[in-house]
Amino acid sequence: MESVYIKTQGCSANLAESEVMAGILENSGYKIKDKKSDAEVIVINICTVKGTRKAMAEIRKTKREYPDKKIVVSGCISKEIKPMINEFDENIVLISTNDLLSIKMAVSKAISNEKAEFLEKINPIKINHARVRANPVIGIIPISSGCNQACAYCTVVLVKGKLDSYNQDAIITEAKTCIDQGCKELWLTSQDTASYLLEKDKISRLPQLLNSLCKIDGDFKIRVGMMNPTFVKPVLKELIESFKNDKIYKFLHIPVQAGSDKILDDMGRGYHIDTFFDIIDAFKREIPEITIASDIILGLPGETEQDFQKTIELVKRLNPTVLHISRFVARPNTRAYYMKNQVHGNLSQKWSQQMTKIFNQIAYDNQKKWLGWQGEILINEIGKKGTDTMGGRNYAYKPIVIHGNFKIGDKLKVKIIDAANMYLIGEVA
Repeated sequence: MESVYIKTQGCSANLAESEVMAGILENSGYKIKDKKSDAEVIVINICTVKGTRKAMAEIRKTKREYPDKKIVVSGCISKEIKPMINEFDENIVLISTNDLLSIKMAVSKAISNEKAEFLEKINPIKINHARVRANPVIGIIPISSGCNQACAYCTVVLVKGKLDSYNQDAIITEAKTCIDQGCKELWLTSQDTASYLLEKDKISRLPQLLNSLCKIDGDFKIRVGMMNPTFVKPVLKELIESFKNDKIYKFLHIPVQAGSDKILDDMGRGYHIDTFFDIIDAFKREIPEITIASDIILGLPGETEQDFQKTIELVKRLNPTVLHISRFVARPNTRAYYMKNQVHGNLSQKWSQQMTKIFNQIAYDNQKKWLGWQGEILINEIGKKGTDTMGGRNYAYKPIVIHGNFKIGDKLKVKIIDAANMYLIGEVA
C-alpha cells in the first residue's frame, strides 16, 4: 500500500486536522511516514491566515526537492491561493479544511494522476475520529470551527466560515478517548475558545465545558486555547473559578492586538483597553502566578507613532511572559485590504524590532522570578537533536528544559537553576 507524509503549518487546530487525516489514511491501509523522502504522497496542510507567502514557499520547496512525488494541499485554502497553486502545478490535488474527511479520496486521486478538488463547505465535526498523534501525550481537541468575529485584518471567517460549536458530550467523549490512550495534556483549541456555544446561547459556555472536563477521572492537565476579550468579559467570574481547578494549566492566552482604542476600533475587535485590563487584573488577583500570553499586530492602516507608543505602554503594563508579535499583512477580501493610509513595511519592521527588544527584557525578567522554584513537571517533548535534553511543563505551563534520559509522559520533581527569555532550565530535585 502507498505511503504518505503530512507536513503541517499553522495553529494547533491545523495540527489536530493533520492527526485526523493521518488516522483516516492509516485506517484505510496507507502507511504514514515521518520523512518526505520515504513517502510516495506528500500532504501539505497549509495555513493562510497570515497570508499566502509561507504556504506557497512550502509548496514550491516540496516540488523542487521531490519533483516526482504526488502532492496534496489541504487546510486553509483561500480564494487567492487556489489560482496560485493551480498556476504553479495544475496536478496538485486540493482539499479544504471544510472537507478534510475526504482525504482518502484526495490521496487516491493524486496517486492516479487525476486532477481533483475537494473544496465543499461540508464543515464536518472534527473530533471523535481515529488519529495518528504528533505527540503521544498531547490530545488536541477542537471545540468549534470558524469564528463569530469579523476582524478587519483576518481571513478566518472567509476560509473556515461562521462559528460552529461542537456538542459538549462529543467533546467529553473525545477527551476520555485521549486520556484512555495515554494523553497527559488536553489542548482545547479553536479560532476562539471563549466563543464556545456563543452562536446558540448568545453567551460563552466555556466555563461549563471546563468544569465538565475537570470531572473526568484521570491524571491530566488542560491547556485552554486563545480567547477573545470580548467574549471573556461576560463570563469572567465563572471562567476564573474554572481556571482554579488543579486540572487546568494556569496559562491565559488572550490577544490584545493593539494598545490604542482607535486601532482596536479600526480592527473591529469589539473591546477597548480598559476591558482588556479588567480581565487581566481579575485573573492576576485570583491566580497571581498565572502565565500571561498575548498577541499584537503592528502596522494596521492608519496606525501612527503615537498609536505604537500606546502599544509599548500596554505591553509594559501587561508584563506578559509570551507575546506573539506580527506585522500587518493586507489580505485580499478583508476590510483592512481596502483601508487608506497603509503603513510602509519599513516602518512596521522598525516597530517590530523595537517591540521585540522591549519584550525580550520583560520575558527574561519574568522568567528569573522562577529561579529556585521546586515542583513537578510533565515531560512532554524531546529536546534539540544532538543534545541529551528533554522539555517539560509545570502547573503554570512554563517550558522547562532539563538534561537526562527520560520518557515522554514522565513526571519529575525539578528545581529551576537558570532562565532564558523563552524557557527555564531545571535539574532533577
